[in-house]
Amino acid sequence: MKRLGSFIGFACLLTIPWWASSFWLSEAQTWLIYTLAGLSLKLLSKEVGLISLGHSAWLAIGAYGSALTLQVGGAWWLSLLVGVSLGAMSGWLLGWTTERLQGTSLTVSTLVAALLIQELLLLAENWTGGYSGISVDTPNFLEGSTNQHWGYWMSLLALSGAWLCWQQLKESTIGRCWRASKDSSQAMCLGINPQRARQQALVWSGGIAALSGILLAWQLQYLSPEAFPLTLSLEILLIGLLGSSNLWGLLCGAALVRFLPQLLALVRMNLPSSWQDLPGLEPLVFGLILICWIWQKR
Repeated sequence: MKRLGSFIGFACLLTIPWWASSFWLSEAQTWLIYTLAGLSLKLLSKEVGLISLGHSAWLAIGAYGSALTLQVGGAWWLSLLVGVSLGAMSGWLLGWTTERLQGTSLTVSTLVAALLIQELLLLAENWTGGYSGISVDTPNFLEGSTNQHWGYWMSLLALSGAWLCWQQLKESTIGRCWRASKDSSQAMCLGINPQRARQQALVWSGGIAALSGILLAWQLQYLSPEAFPLTLSLEILLIGLLGSSNLWGLLCGAALVRFLPQLLALVRMNLPSSWQDLPGLEPLVFGLILICWIWQKR
């Protein structure tokens, strides 16, 4: 019965491009991209117990790596490979530089990495355009409104592929090593190097997050450092934490995070005029949701 429900749900996702308007198809594609980013964080939190506060940096690395490859005339598949590889390499580098960190210190290091990437994007203005940003030369098959559904299907394919890869890894020796690395002393007793296992998980998470950044860049057709703020990391964190361990739970978490701002915008319109321009409403609500989740997990 559970498999039948999953099959029906997946079939419904496949039919969205045939009946949704251009606006809602674009929103659905962004929803899938956010779910993919949340999946990359869920992999870390579920398998190695690491909470990341800087996932927006991996999205930015993948997006800019792909965009710059396309600008110099690279094929779309090459730009995809370059972006994902850069994300995976940055995950490896983060694991290497934070080899001796644990717990809160390791989590804070991901936030520092995100701030560092933001500054590097601004300093490399000749390539990234700085605050002005750069346009993204999207692949030919994604151009034009008649081919808009290709972007949605690619996002769905990427999400499905990443999910299946994670499920295969979970049941493999690598997945068992990841779970054992949560307790360093226990892992070493079993002959497992916890730092190496964590580094492997960071590589996978970085590659998946970079893939979501690439898809987002192809959809936006424009990039600037402001497209990857720290609030994006908070949204991805919420998706990873609120979403359950199955794909449909992640999709529900991404729907909440993606469409809640639009709901809050409607709420603002019905508030008194003095409250309509109240700043920080969205981060406040997201923060309250996170506090409630932490309280419920006590």
